[in-house]
Amino acid sequence: MKTNRFVKGLLLLPFLITTTLAAQRSISIDLGAIRQRNHHNGGVNISSFYHVNEHLLVGLELNRFFPVRRIIDDEELRLSGWDVEMNIHYRLPLLKSW
Repeated sequence: MKTNRFVKGLLLLPFLITTTLAAQRSISIDLGAIRQRNHHNGGVNISSFYHVNEHLLVGLELNRFFPVRRIIDDEELRLSGWDVEMNIHYRLPLLKSW
């Protein structure tokens, strides 16, 4: 159980660092691994965000899911996928002191 909490903490650390280091009119690029528990399918995530100002971010996110073998009606198939997303984020300040 302690290992699970440690891994979650490590996964949250880059988000905290990027949030505090984000500046106006800059670009951030993130890479990540994807693991789906229900479908036993993995992939790669690449995202890039442009920081328009202190609160507004515009970004593009690409997800590539690796091929998986499936047997449907006695026929073997190899399925894979792409997921392309365009995002707009607006950060709401919680406290002025942060």
